[in-house]
Amino acid sequence: MKVLLTAAQSQAADRYTIENLHQPSRKLMESAAEAVFQTVKRQVPDPKTPGVLIAGPGNNGGDAFALARILKAAGYSSFRLYLIGGSKLSADAAEQLDLWKKAGGQVHESVSFDADALDGAEWVADGLLGTGLNRRVEGEWARWIEGINARNVPQVFAIDIPSGLNADTGAAMGCAVRATHTVTFGSLKRGLVTGEAGDYVGELSCHPIGIVPGVPGAALDCFLFEKKDAKDALPIRSSAGHKGSYGHVYLWVGVEATEGAAGLAAIAAYRAGSGLVTLIADHPLTSLRSRLPVELMAKEVELDFLSTLSASDTLVIGPGLGTAKGSWGKVRAALLSKARLVLDADALNGIAMHVEEACQLLRERTSPTVCTPHPKEAARLLGVDAAVVNADRYGAVRTLADRYHAIFVLKGWGTLLCRPQGPTWVVQRGNSALSKGGTGDLLSGIVGSLLGQGTDALSLSALAVYAHGRCAELWSEQAGTERSALASDFVSQLTTVWAELERTKP
Repeated sequence: MKVLLTAAQSQAADRYTIENLHQPSRKLMESAAEAVFQTVKRQVPDPKTPGVLIAGPGNNGGDAFALARILKAAGYSSFRLYLIGGSKLSADAAEQLDLWKKAGGQVHESVSFDADALDGAEWVADGLLGTGLNRRVEGEWARWIEGINARNVPQVFAIDIPSGLNADTGAAMGCAVRATHTVTFGSLKRGLVTGEAGDYVGELSCHPIGIVPGVPGAALDCFLFEKKDAKDALPIRSSAGHKGSYGHVYLWVGVEATEGAAGLAAIAAYRAGSGLVTLIADHPLTSLRSRLPVELMAKEVELDFLSTLSASDTLVIGPGLGTAKGSWGKVRAALLSKARLVLDADALNGIAMHVEEACQLLRERTSPTVCTPHPKEAARLLGVDAAVVNADRYGAVRTLADRYHAIFVLKGWGTLLCRPQGPTWVVQRGNSALSKGGTGDLLSGIVGSLLGQGTDALSLSALAVYAHGRCAELWSEQAGTERSALASDFVSQLTTVWAELERTKP
């Protein structure tokens, strides 16, 4: 997995590289500029294409000055360089600006937003604000950012991070540059891979440029879960295996009006590799049976049936459960069971209404428990507004895991996973095709299935998120759009996802 750093950790890594490894800051800055140049050259191969570089007074602006020199040396002659708020430059930025001027370059210094600056530009390099931003963007800074976005320039290259984006949380600080490409350096920053960053980062690339991935000896607790990690997490199928070898998933069916939610989760669980999948309910399932694949089992049970489940069974409860009187009793019975447990949707809403009792029951559980909230459900569990969750997704998922003594999967662009007192993982798969009712039910089914096939609940949950998102990507690639998918469309794509990840048996 790739490490994800906070702004402070990234800055500490820079200092360590300069002070302990004796890498000159000028060399690092020029290596960063070279990495951006390579991306610009690929996207804008004609050096006569008009463009604009916008630099701030910090080291991000220094990268832009170094980039201007490289562009000029490569024959790019149709760009203008603007310095914004340049009354006091950082030492490295001042050095690079001086080198640019000595190379015959011109700089337009601007105090207020100049709407004419972007006239005719077909590309923009954003070196305005860097990773150190920690307050809302206002005034002329905001006007420049909004001006860039309003022009809909075909190519916008963010240097290290889109200006206005929080490097730690992924939240836009009032406003942020909408980049088509972000070129970052050293290690990935946490704010580039989750939350609102999805609307601003564009195509993301990371270039080491000689910077160490974190300060040696310092604790690193945030990582990006990628395809290689998904391959490693995928349970190996045994040639001598049988249906009992791959887990039995039970899915509690809620009220009849929404029982299709559990049906979707059940189909996903089977496609994810479970040996047996059974839908259970304390009411008649006649209607649901008529709509299910013949392989799925469905039976009516009493609530005390949950107490008969073993630690090798998996129970998924929440999809379509409802919040009517008696629903908490079902969630409570699930929490008291020995089964591996996936809690979603109205099961989480029930917990939010019975926090003290739920926390005690969760603390006493010995089998794995995985909760899969979206931001609004997470907000109810935390007793805050969804905007608070979205403003700091990392902080929210860590608090949830520690408070409720369970693995939490905070859904959204750049889904976050965290176990109590453990690291945070990010899975960056999927697209807007998942913004449909029922897709969360599919995820809970996949998580439940994989929990029954292995022992490392965090890795298996991350694999489930990866597979779920990859299904949306595959469907969209085939359909040519992300707009018209139904949740049920994604299930068959699981076959392709597993084929992509299959490993040779040892």
